[in-house]
Amino acid sequence: MGRYVERVAEDIQWLRWIEQLFGFVLIGLALYFLDPVVPNNLMTRILPYYATAAGIFLGFITPEGRNWRPFLMFRSAIGIAAIIALAFLLYPHKTSEPLRFEPFTSELLASATEQRKPVLIDFSAEWCIPCREMEHSTFIDPSVVTESKRFVRMKANLTAQDKRTEELTNKYEIQGVPTTMLIDSAGNVKERKVGYIGPREYLSDLRNVD
Repeated sequence: MGRYVERVAEDIQWLRWIEQLFGFVLIGLALYFLDPVVPNNLMTRILPYYATAAGIFLGFITPEGRNWRPFLMFRSAIGIAAIIALAFLLYPHKTSEPLRFEPFTSELLASATEQRKPVLIDFSAEWCIPCREMEHSTFIDPSVVTESKRFVRMKANLTAQDKRTEELTNKYEIQGVPTTMLIDSAGNVKERKVGYIGPREYLSDLRNVD
């Protein structure tokens, strides 16, 4: 009977640990979905540090799950992984040059056509989560940045629900954001894609435009 009671107590402890884990996950999701409405991508920059802090707490600080040895080893491994991840975050890294865009204007587009230069247009919005994901993955990829330098690069911000946004949406048949439009040097639309595009696919699309 005594051993049964001990085992029940152990089960309750690791279940409480799981509850704490899901609590951290829910808070992390809330921070992630707040990112589009917080300036300067603050939530995106905070999230990795939040995750490592949660891992350290769950691995070493919380008392839950300590009495069952196999689970103690498991949670300790998570804590060690979190410390390693934090050390990696704090270690100074060489920052990649991001892909830079000019604000979209009809004049700049016409000038690119006259000069027979290919054009890259990124239709995005501040509330668009996939747009933010591309900024932190696709638009910092060194190969993408290098290949895009031969393009006239423009960003059309569709955040505001106004007449300009409506005109751009109708004129260029924008079905959602992000939309990536590639125009060749002859002024023909070669590619129009809606949604997130990873670095490899984006690079392939750029190389297919003359």
